[in-house]
Amino acid sequence: MTNNKTHKVTIRFTNEEFEKLQAQSKNAGMLKSEFIRSAIFSVNVIAKMTDEERKILRTLFGVATNLNQIAHKANAQVEFLTLSIELQNTRREIDAIIEKFNKK
Repeated sequence: MTNNKTHKVTIRFTNEEFEKLQAQSKNAGMLKSEFIRSAIFSVNVIAKMTDEERKILRTLFGVATNLNQIAHKANAQVEFLTLSIELQNTRREIDAIIEKFNKK
């Protein structure tokens, strides 16, 4: 088996991190480099949200607040027609948010 690893990356550890790396790689029966490669490629990193996604999320939180207010009004037995209109408007907002996410 040929060693085709041609790229080198330097990484710094605190004493505590390095000791933990040594212990875990030893327990796994692996070289530190093998252990690190294994750890890197066995996780799924979730990217940070974009500004647009954060904006959509804030909008969604606003819609959730509206839904809570509607539920409160429903519990207070506000006129049904008013409640129905508010629910329809909120549903449209949610549909628009979902559509934005689906376009990504």
